[in-house]
Amino acid sequence: MNIRSELSTRATKSDLTAKRLVNVFTSSKSEQSNIRQDMIASIPKMVPVTQLVSFKVKISPEKAQQISRAITNTVINNKTIIDTISQKSGVVPEKTTQVLNSFHQNINTPATEVVQKISDDTKIEKAKVTSVIKEFSVQLRSDEKISQVAAKDNNLDSDQVKKVIDAQLPVISEPEKNIEQTVTIPQTVSIDEYEEVKKMWTHQYEKGEVPLTENLKNRRAWVEQDIVIITNTLNKLLSSQEEVKQQGLDDVGYILPIFLVNNLTGEQLLAYLKAKIEAARTVKDLLDREKEVTERLKAGAEEKVNVMKPKMKEAEKTMELKEELTSS
Repeated sequence: MNIRSELSTRATKSDLTAKRLVNVFTSSKSEQSNIRQDMIASIPKMVPVTQLVSFKVKISPEKAQQISRAITNTVINNKTIIDTISQKSGVVPEKTTQVLNSFHQNINTPATEVVQKISDDTKIEKAKVTSVIKEFSVQLRSDEKISQVAAKDNNLDSDQVKKVIDAQLPVISEPEKNIEQTVTIPQTVSIDEYEEVKKMWTHQYEKGEVPLTENLKNRRAWVEQDIVIITNTLNKLLSSQEEVKQQGLDDVGYILPIFLVNNLTGEQLLAYLKAKIEAARTVKDLLDREKEVTERLKAGAEEKVNVMKPKMKEAEKTMELKEELTSS
């Protein structure tokens, strides 16, 4: 029995979900257009960085902003760190400090808009602003003393400071690449529902049949391709431009069945895509670790073989010498 027949049968038995899905299949072009417009209208605007951090760390936005300010000031007041960021980003120290000052002032801006705002405020080109923020993130990740000093000098909880840094880094350094981290789970989606979707896709990516094509040869390629597609789609859906959002909705058709998409609101769709890409990233990390272990074992085996070769040659020489002595 095909899916439409199955749904029709269930719909006649008062299955409400089946009825909605049948309506999607049989809806007119004008109705489909209305569904699209309603979905786009219900896609929430991107929230500020402080609100994202607040949600992840479970602290108030005001506390998140206070901790962020303390972290930024700690870096700005440390000449050695500023010089390091300046040297690695290729931006002079004065402008590096300008960028970081402006960064804090724009922390209540959505992550994808921060760089443009800083560039507008400081008159420093976007590429240089991006370089400074990336190096700033590298320093925060590699130098634990920054979080310790920020906590001590501002009477803050050191664990909270570390958590804020961890929550903030991906969305400030490369927001477009980590776009799913700018999506919060709406109240219309329970945590249990979200985790169930994530669990389902994790299992599918890990154990499910790989949709092999000419360009898709294995599981890793499938997972990596989906990460790229979902990332690009989320960026389009969260764009401020209506036309780009429409393109994003078109792209969703390559990721999810249309009958499922049409039964979601915009915010539910974002949450579903967030769960799917997080599942893909989880499996990719697992595949990366497996590959690393395999390569280490292979390298160890090759090293053992290389060590054994001289010993075998030495043993052969010893045997030859014994044979010569015996024959003489």
